[in-house]
Amino acid sequence: MEKNVSLSNKRSKVSVRSNKTIADLLSSTTFIIKTAKLFSMIMEERITPKQALFIINAMIALTMVIFPVELPLLARIIFFTWLIVAAIQCKQSGLK
Repeated sequence: MEKNVSLSNKRSKVSVRSNKTIADLLSSTTFIIKTAKLFSMIMEERITPKQALFIINAMIALTMVIFPVELPLLARIIFFTWLIVAAIQCKQSGLK
C-alpha cells in the first residue's frame, strides 16, 4: 500500500512516500513495544509488537461487546462480529 503525504507551508513543500501500513507504523511506537513485553511476561512466550496490536484490538472489541448495556441489536451484532474477526486475527498471527 503506497501512501503519499504532502506537507507544505508558505515557503517550502515536502513530499514523503511510505509503503508502511498503519499497523507497521504503530508497532514501532514505544508504548506498543512496552505493551508487547508486558504481554510476553504474562503469557510466558514471545509476543511481537504486531501481535500486541492484535491483542489490544481483541480487548477493545470484547469491551465493546460487554459494556454497552442499552444498545440496539444491530450495534451488538456489529460489535460481536468485530470480536470474532479480532479473535481470528489473533489466531492467524500465531497466538494460542
